[in-house]
Amino acid sequence: MNDCPTTEIIKPDLINIRYGDHKRQVYDFWKNPQHSNAPLLIYIHGGGFMKGNKDTAQRMHIDRWLQDGFAFASIHYRLTDSAPFPAQMHDAARALQHIRFHAQQYGIDPTRIACAGESAGSGISQWIGFHDDLADANNTDPIAKESTRIKAIGALNMQCTYDPRIIREIVPGDAHQHKAMKRLFNVGDEFNWDNDAISDEVDARMQACGPLSLLNDNIPPVFMCNYLKNETAGNIHHPNLARHLASILDKHGLEYECYLDTDFTDGDFYDGLRMFMRKHV
Repeated sequence: MNDCPTTEIIKPDLINIRYGDHKRQVYDFWKNPQHSNAPLLIYIHGGGFMKGNKDTAQRMHIDRWLQDGFAFASIHYRLTDSAPFPAQMHDAARALQHIRFHAQQYGIDPTRIACAGESAGSGISQWIGFHDDLADANNTDPIAKESTRIKAIGALNMQCTYDPRIIREIVPGDAHQHKAMKRLFNVGDEFNWDNDAISDEVDARMQACGPLSLLNDNIPPVFMCNYLKNETAGNIHHPNLARHLASILDKHGLEYECYLDTDFTDGDFYDGLRMFMRKHV
């Protein structure tokens, strides 16, 4: 959730553009009214992979992104009630490829695209940025040929991993038992990560989910911010999750900025994110 006030609601230029057959495989797009080769910010909503809506992008102050010369997109993706991991990550990557394929039509520079999201959306944004390029040059589908590489990552109210065994070490309390991860990996809501046996298949899926397990030296710059109020035992948005990633990026000499919401005037870290993206995208 976000406590920052919204600004003017800007209607998308393109609504519910399909990038797949499922009802949630759609996105909205805001063209930049002043630029025909604009950088792009793709927003990926949160909701524990179980819920959420692309309309929450309005709290990102879309009007300010447009004023800063960006185009803007907001995507839906399949939730865990219809498909577990990796559907959510693959959907977002496909949406990115679809948008990049239509770059000229949309008035964007296909080499200047970033992804940002909150909570689960931050995890998907990191997955895209940390993952090897999914472009398939030999595919007969022209969209699948498009790159999934991005210029920067925005991770808000974020997690740096969805492996409960690692979260247990980073966050005090029982945050690692959150049902979102049980549904993400399709083990059942009664599964206990402390006591129940984790199969090789589930372990492999957790490794593939990352983001930490996908760490490499080609990760683009990362903006991280969590709420100070979430620094409590058992909170799946605990700031320790950002601090942990920051310490690892430090060791690898990778670029990042890590904040609490209290570091920004009125807690509005969206302005901080926008300044970061202006610098890197």
